[in-house]
Amino acid sequence: MITLLDGFVDEPSCLGVPPYISPYVRYIAGAIRDAGEKYEYITIEEWRKGRKIKGDVLVILAGAVVPGRYLRGMPISFREFQEICKNFKGIKILVGSAARYGFRRGGGKSFIDGGRYVDYSVKKDGDAFLYELLNGEPVDRLRTKTEWRRWSVLGAEIAKQHPDYPQPLIAEIETYRGCVRWFTGGCSFCIEPLFRRPLFRDEDEIIKEVKALVAAGVVNFRIGGQSCFFSYKAKGIGESECPMPNVDAIKRLLESISKMQPKVLHIDNVNPSIVANWEEKSREITH
Repeated sequence: MITLLDGFVDEPSCLGVPPYISPYVRYIAGAIRDAGEKYEYITIEEWRKGRKIKGDVLVILAGAVVPGRYLRGMPISFREFQEICKNFKGIKILVGSAARYGFRRGGGKSFIDGGRYVDYSVKKDGDAFLYELLNGEPVDRLRTKTEWRRWSVLGAEIAKQHPDYPQPLIAEIETYRGCVRWFTGGCSFCIEPLFRRPLFRDEDEIIKEVKALVAAGVVNFRIGGQSCFFSYKAKGIGESECPMPNVDAIKRLLESISKMQPKVLHIDNVNPSIVANWEEKSREITH
């Protein structure tokens, strides 16, 4: 059996610390289901309270790149990660930004590499790696758009196992990866420019994911999985750091989700320079 340990993520464009559940853990759950396997989900907070980690394969999702002050949980620490790895006797896989960049120590100190404590430290997408591993050949790669669409829906059910389900759980929704400012380096604190040119998800794909989450009983949503929401499918990508907002695409997305009558729907991450350069377009989105 596979145990998926959610050590929580906090990135400039993704929040997965309670009451939030990140899209990454849902994608991983979807990939496991797609491979025909079963999993058990446990959060680091449950482990702290004494819940045992079982199974033959342990997948640890971690990565507090921009840690802050939290209300309902704390991301896994490097010391906790070491202890868990020491005591687990099966195959250990580290995924998330902690695998890519290391565990943050704070105070301007360098990150700590956790790779030597696990069997696999996945630098790209943990969901894609796990899918390949379960099908016989471990390959560290990015997920395809087809897999992104499929796993986001298949993994929605994992929300039911989260300790904050159904309230006050908030599902973080990702609209794209990358950054419209990648060609100038973007913001110094953000990791999204490292993914280069934005790869946008289609509105229909995002809507299907939200529908699957609603069917699973999730009622609160945050569209925060992007470097700038007003740059979703923007026009003039690569020509300017401030491409023109695609009002139609954004409104289609928001209106479609609103029709599902969520209790909470809010957005995060809008570049102020987009608003300043495209004031009228921005007003169209918010009115």
